[in-house]
Amino acid sequence: MQDIMDNEERGYWRWSKRDFFPEESFQSFGSYRAALSQTCSRFKNRLVSRSDDENERFELKKQSEHEMKRCLTWWDLVWFGFGSVIGAGIFVLTGQEAHEQAGPAIVLSYVVSGLSAMLSVFCYTEFAVEIPVAGGSFAYLRIELGDFAAFITAGNILLESIVGTAAVARAWTSYFATLLNRSPNALRIKTDLSSGFNLLDPIAVVVIAASTTIASISTRKTSLLNWIASAINTLVIFFVIIAGFIHADTSNLTPFLPYGPEGVFRAAAVVYFAYGGFDSIATMAEETKNPSRDIPIGLLGSMSIITVIYCLMALSLSMMQKYTDIDPNAAYSVAFQSVGMKWGKYLVALGALKGMTTVLLVGALGQARYVTHIARTHMIPPIFALVHPKTGTPINANLLVSIPSALIAFFSGLDVLASLLSISTLFIFTMMPIALLVRRYYVRQVTPRVHLIKLIICLLFVVASSMGTSAYWGMQLKGSWIGYTVTVPFWFLGTLGIVFFVPQQRTPKVWGVPLVPWIPCLSIATNIFLMGSLGAMACKVWGLHFSHVTILFPAWSSCNIRHGSSANCAKILITMKTVKKCKPLKRNEVIHAGKHGDLNILVEHAIEEAEIWNKLVLESPGHSFQVTRAPRAEVRWLRPPLNMFKCNVHSSWINDTSMCGGSWIVRNHNGDAVFHAREAFLPTTNRIASELRCFLWALQSLKNLHFEDIEIWSDCAAAIEAVTDPMNWPRYHTYLDKISRITPGFHKVFFKLASPKANSVARDIAKSVTRDGRLRSYLAIGGPAWLHSEP
Repeated sequence: MQDIMDNEERGYWRWSKRDFFPEESFQSFGSYRAALSQTCSRFKNRLVSRSDDENERFELKKQSEHEMKRCLTWWDLVWFGFGSVIGAGIFVLTGQEAHEQAGPAIVLSYVVSGLSAMLSVFCYTEFAVEIPVAGGSFAYLRIELGDFAAFITAGNILLESIVGTAAVARAWTSYFATLLNRSPNALRIKTDLSSGFNLLDPIAVVVIAASTTIASISTRKTSLLNWIASAINTLVIFFVIIAGFIHADTSNLTPFLPYGPEGVFRAAAVVYFAYGGFDSIATMAEETKNPSRDIPIGLLGSMSIITVIYCLMALSLSMMQKYTDIDPNAAYSVAFQSVGMKWGKYLVALGALKGMTTVLLVGALGQARYVTHIARTHMIPPIFALVHPKTGTPINANLLVSIPSALIAFFSGLDVLASLLSISTLFIFTMMPIALLVRRYYVRQVTPRVHLIKLIICLLFVVASSMGTSAYWGMQLKGSWIGYTVTVPFWFLGTLGIVFFVPQQRTPKVWGVPLVPWIPCLSIATNIFLMGSLGAMACKVWGLHFSHVTILFPAWSSCNIRHGSSANCAKILITMKTVKKCKPLKRNEVIHAGKHGDLNILVEHAIEEAEIWNKLVLESPGHSFQVTRAPRAEVRWLRPPLNMFKCNVHSSWINDTSMCGGSWIVRNHNGDAVFHAREAFLPTTNRIASELRCFLWALQSLKNLHFEDIEIWSDCAAAIEAVTDPMNWPRYHTYLDKISRITPGFHKVFFKLASPKANSVARDIAKSVTRDGRLRSYLAIGGPAWLHSEP
């Protein structure tokens, strides 16, 4: 807590060593040498280490010091979907694949690829609703598949962000030149540098700088600008579709399958990349007002509309011009010229330009959120996790992506890495449904080992059969379907094995993927198939990149980055040992709890805390009372209704010592303090556990004082949510069970969320335990004047 206060005093812009490398391992050569000596043990630990929902949603966000502003609705997310997906790809890939691979059946290729993309969208949507954080796929994989999978994902995300932004920015320059009726390289500066680096592109640098600046100033303003640009692009696309159908000739659709079904699937593998970018929407969850409602609408709604638009554009092109006459390099421009609309090429260039503009804008937002969450875990320096207090945006994370991107874009687009970026994206898309299946069918320390083994075997069947299908397709054995009679049944066996032999352990409360495990397994198969369609060379290059990132993982493991559960379990054990060594008269001071002098009670509470960390359950007993939650935090303290008493509760928790103090104040409908109390608790595992313990203590006290109708107000949103929905917070079942057993003793109990300002008096009293060392507990009637109202 003190560190956070110090950081706030230092301001946002700071560049000291501890801001980049705060771990103890980096403080001296000796400490780093000691850390390196423990690399093997730490590597083994990190290899299987997994995070959890609460840690990603609440604990890690503290690393940013300030929260991002929740300002987005489903309407914003739908347009973000348009902006991130519809770029230049539809204008370039459609003609290329219609001419060379699919013919008029290119519309079927877009249907196939759209359905494939939708499978991944389903998986992203469930995760984004359940875990609404900025980290997107990185956070989801870290929770379900562990640090190693997350580290590999982080490497791919950073590569995609930097190189992908550079490539789009250089393409922006080319289309801008076309719009001016000049050659694509006309606006670049020619130099004597080696080939591939001899065309300097200052315009690309300016475009990256502009998009980064806009994204850094305000998420809300970026959303508005994206909405305007996407709306213009959509109008251009609708014009292209309508003009195409006006000049359509149905005879151009014959023959419909000139290259056979193989051509349709080969084209689908290529045009699939016109659907890329939707994962950026998931990273906006932390800034969405109502993630459980808005994210499904934003993701599924935008992708459904985009699929229809793509199919209509492909159909209009195929009907406007014979597939053999389609220009693979400038399909729509040449098609418009062929029907007497020469000015159409400028419209196409404008549409592509607007599309790439929105891709850069939304990309700047999404990439920065990825980087922010990666930095929160200290996989990269935590200074990049900071959120600016005024803008509510991660400016440092934006700079980390934009500066290298601008340097690359200035010299080269690194086109040789294009296939590498595609396969990196597909790799992450493949890991997502695997993580979803793990989430649904495996819960740590609850799922029997035999069921875990069955799940692993079934997943191996699904992945291996998908790889076999992709490899057999890549052999290009025309007319031979024998191999598929082996690989496809194995995929069905693996999926059926999950259905019949592995019981589902978790069910989403708000929104979930339908037809599990069929949709996730089908997503695995389609993504692996598309990875194989990129060719052997792309797979080899990506394999080299994968190896390099894997080698870096042990180096990162040597850093002594804190892991909440293990660190706090160690604190509990230390507390128990310390208590045993102390004299009876000193035990209270050691554990910071004035009334707990019995060693048996101390050990019992310590074991209880350890169980919270090490035991998870699927179900909690049903609550016999109604828990309500305010739609938003109470900004300032308000008096309770007549005959209702309002109890403000707060717990103060110190991370370094696990020291915990709590307080509550009960006021009547006139705002007068009736009772107030302070308590020093045993060390607790985290802030949420501390607040729940404070709830329990307050309820027990109020019951003893014969209160019947009470409102419990707290500024800890996570604790309120845990009481509201205990099924999703199994870690804290010990406290939640006790709370559920004590509340039936009241006539009415309501749990509501208050702002820190509206809860400030209770907070100050609680802090007197942790800040001032006032360990004596008390319960007082009434109180001085300053207790009778909150500021």
